[in-house]
Amino acid sequence: DLLERRPDWGSGVRSVTRINLEPLADVEIAEMLEGLVPGLPPAALRSIVGRAEGIPLYAVETVRMLLDRELLVPEDGRYRLTGDIGSLGVAETLHALIASRLDANRPEDRALLQDASVLGQSFTLDALAAVAGVEPSALTDALERLVRRQLLTVDADPRSPERGQYQFVQAVVREVAYASLARADRRARHLAAARHMEGLGNEELAGVLASHYVSAHQASSPGPEADALAAQARIALTAAADRAVALHSHRQAIAYLEQAISVTSDPAEQAALHERATDAGDHTNDLPAAIEHARAARDLYRTLGDTEGVVRAATWQGRHHTSAKLEPQAVAIFEEALVEGAAIGDSAEYAAMLAELSRVYMMTGRSQESIATADRALTLAGSHRLVRPVVEALINKGTAMLQVGRAIEAAATLRGAAAEADRHSLGASALRARNNLLGAIGEDDMRESMALKDEIYQLALRVGNRPFVFQAVMLLADDSLASGDWGKWMDEMDALEDGETVAPFYGAAFANIRAKLAALRGDREGAATLMARANEIATQLDSRMATAAGLMGEADIAACAGDWEPAARLALEAGKDSNFGVDGPDLAAFAAIAGNETAELEQAIAMLRAWPNPGRLMAARLATAEAGQAAREGRWDDARAAYRTALEVRHNGGDLLGEARAGLAWGMLAGDRDPEAAAAGAAAEAFFTDRGGGAVVAAYRAAFVPVSAPAAEASAPARAATEKVRSAP
Repeated sequence: DLLERRPDWGSGVRSVTRINLEPLADVEIAEMLEGLVPGLPPAALRSIVGRAEGIPLYAVETVRMLLDRELLVPEDGRYRLTGDIGSLGVAETLHALIASRLDANRPEDRALLQDASVLGQSFTLDALAAVAGVEPSALTDALERLVRRQLLTVDADPRSPERGQYQFVQAVVREVAYASLARADRRARHLAAARHMEGLGNEELAGVLASHYVSAHQASSPGPEADALAAQARIALTAAADRAVALHSHRQAIAYLEQAISVTSDPAEQAALHERATDAGDHTNDLPAAIEHARAARDLYRTLGDTEGVVRAATWQGRHHTSAKLEPQAVAIFEEALVEGAAIGDSAEYAAMLAELSRVYMMTGRSQESIATADRALTLAGSHRLVRPVVEALINKGTAMLQVGRAIEAAATLRGAAAEADRHSLGASALRARNNLLGAIGEDDMRESMALKDEIYQLALRVGNRPFVFQAVMLLADDSLASGDWGKWMDEMDALEDGETVAPFYGAAFANIRAKLAALRGDREGAATLMARANEIATQLDSRMATAAGLMGEADIAACAGDWEPAARLALEAGKDSNFGVDGPDLAAFAAIAGNETAELEQAIAMLRAWPNPGRLMAARLATAEAGQAAREGRWDDARAAYRTALEVRHNGGDLLGEARAGLAWGMLAGDRDPEAAAAGAAAEAFFTDRGGGAVVAAYRAAFVPVSAPAAEASAPARAATEKVRSAP
């Protein structure tokens, strides 16, 4: 304002330096806030920094507003949020300051800013002209004045897709201008903007068009006109949701559908919108919201007497409960719906429900029931020429077949399901098929398995499926421990947890993985803290898989610390779940060999021998356990042969952590009697120490007393075997 009145101010004074103060960087605003409000919670800090847009005054006044409203309170030298700050409004002090700036403009310029505020933070000249009801050329002078007064700016970046568009310099300026409009004026301007958007015929603007109809409806008084606007808003919002789904922006689609529900009074329309929202929820990580949409749809369909709708909604409700690892609840929902929908037992809806029921049966270890239910679904879905239920039933059947030892059939079925899902663009099904195929190939080659997991990760990113992004990162981070890339994928886990709501299953799993990494590096206290957090989060779940994962995490931590008996016991318990039917006894065998826990070792060997699906890594696990048993019994020829096999196969298959644990055990069991064992032990020690895992080596050294010749004199065959190893070249 000063320079507008006196553009030559300061130019006649000697020794004057003019400094233009640009907005501060976000990191600088954050540093300023940390000094002003020590211990400001991270969520609040991010919101205020984003709100300030580099202007220190805006940040300070926003903090004062939160303090005045007691949403931010001091506590023990820091500050604590007392509630959800939600969408930060404009502090009253800032509102008054900015309003005075706006009032200082010409009336026609102030009115133009109000018109522009309806269009959002940025806008085109043509759109502004449509809202103002004038020709674009009539706005040139006013816009130049507003740019000169630093209320608006023009995007001149030749690389920007918004080049030539006008923008408010700060979002708070737009908000204050918009707040100064009367309801009737808002309604008229939003309708003018909507009519302009419709005339452009650009489907990319579907969301913007919908927002204008919604805002026009909100600014209307109850009555026929408001009802008509609500109908237009619903049409625009569902079109915007369709566009968002096509772009794999499923969260945005749900937001549009929820807005449509809010302007809908007809129960049938509401039920259909809830059903669409729960369908889109299959791709987001907000399973509680997806479950609630399914429940609301089911209740509405019941009120309407629509049995087909009830069964469809129950299918989604049960599916989301299954994905949320609330498996008993899912079974109850499905089995209730089977009875409720019996009258339409030959329908397409019933077929889809059977397909989903076969999934939860599979996940709870009811493998034969899963296969039988999947076959029922396949027969019925095939008669209705359905694609998705057929693919889903094939995935569930293939996985259940894997659980009962039909590994080749399982792999073929899952590969076929993945191919059909790809052919019909069923993103979620394509991901599930690949994910479950891991069980069929993982026991042959860890590297091949990790390549498939990375494929799942890339596909999940491409189709916008957040649950499978979390799933892939979880699996790859866990594999990084076994493959020796300790710490890899941890940054991705951090980014996921910082950026969005984390479902309890993945929150527990991420804490579990971090706990195992801490244990491998000897941070016993840190591992215990992380594991306690994992267990605390897991209390929100009702899942055999989640329970077994917690047991495996505890067993891993105990094994790294040299607590061999509890490690073996916990791992064996985890191995009773099919998801850990190999990993559990494998870890139990390592611990039992180190601690000379004979009974646990025999149980682990029995479980490994009973595992129904063959594979090279599976054979290596069994060979490792049998090698340790042979060494403990003094059968050195048997021990050497088995350890050689185990080390070679684990190395070639990418299981370097398993190879190192086996090498440590062999080297320390054999002591100085076998140079080959000593070399394996030395290589294993280097593996751990190079990665900061010296504590694991120390735990093994404390556990093993080399088996000397006198200690192995249990039998003549044992003495003969010992002498044979000693005399071997």
